[in-house]
Amino acid sequence: MTAIRLNIPRSCRLFERPGQHWVEVSTPEGCIALRVAGRIEALERVWRSKPTHAEIVFKRDEVFFHVGVAVCLPKVSPKDRRTFIGIDFNVLNHLIVARATDAAGRALGCFFFPAGRFNWKRKHFAVSRRELQQAGAHCKLKGIRKREQNFVDAFLHQATTLLVRWGRHFPRPFLAIEDLSGIRANVKASRNWNRKLHSWPFRSGQAMLQYKGLSEGFFVKQLRGAFSSRYCSRCGGRNTRRSGASFACLECGYGLNVHLNGAANMAWRAVRYTLAAAGRAGDKTAERQSGPYAGDRDATLAAQSSLGGHLDYVFCKPLTSVRGS
Repeated sequence: MTAIRLNIPRSCRLFERPGQHWVEVSTPEGCIALRVAGRIEALERVWRSKPTHAEIVFKRDEVFFHVGVAVCLPKVSPKDRRTFIGIDFNVLNHLIVARATDAAGRALGCFFFPAGRFNWKRKHFAVSRRELQQAGAHCKLKGIRKREQNFVDAFLHQATTLLVRWGRHFPRPFLAIEDLSGIRANVKASRNWNRKLHSWPFRSGQAMLQYKGLSEGFFVKQLRGAFSSRYCSRCGGRNTRRSGASFACLECGYGLNVHLNGAANMAWRAVRYTLAAAGRAGDKTAERQSGPYAGDRDATLAAQSSLGGHLDYVFCKPLTSVRGS
């Protein structure tokens, strides 16, 4: 794939004809006019935005015209948030687990996106790369890596888009994302597990959620994610037990999926962040505690009466038309 970067209007000019959109590119041999095809609404938005840079990409037998467009995002504040969505990224079972609650801890819904096909496909690419390396076909490794990267990006785009669409159903959402800085440096396990963890695209998925959520008017913030899956999201206790994907609190007897518990704790930390931004948090901050306030009887009772109630679970399955599959 070859790309040529262009400056607008010095080396590239955008113009219109009745019902058509054209690009005129300056070359040493003269000017070349190319007609751009696509959705009329999208093309008109690009032409009206007056871009300053563009890129022509040659891929196989097709030519693509990439344009960077500046978008004015709405200003959002954490002080007026009404829904708090905690998000937990995983390596196994589910790619994304999210839980939506209100400020009192009442659960509004849950979101699951399975990671089975994602892990299977990445394992397939890993086996293919190992076989090519053993066979000495190093010239084909670059193509395999590119195909895997395309698949990962398409899969993450699909998962994050569905999550943002699900979040639209709630008023003024706050997306709480775990700050996973240094997670790879602190984990040392088997060779197979290290390969999965160190190649997992945590940052890519979070970056997609950030810009997609901001474009929808969400408030997106990375909060401290340490021990979010170990504390009880119902009573805030630390005397818990985890076994695989199961979580159980030995203090209040509450049990649920360990990743769902982590997402609920991230939602609690988002609540504390909002209270701190509004000046009502006191000495309790979003960075130091999971679950409801320890010793706060009203918050604890609200959580106990709501987190085990009727929830709106959404299980999103990846489509079969994911590019690269």
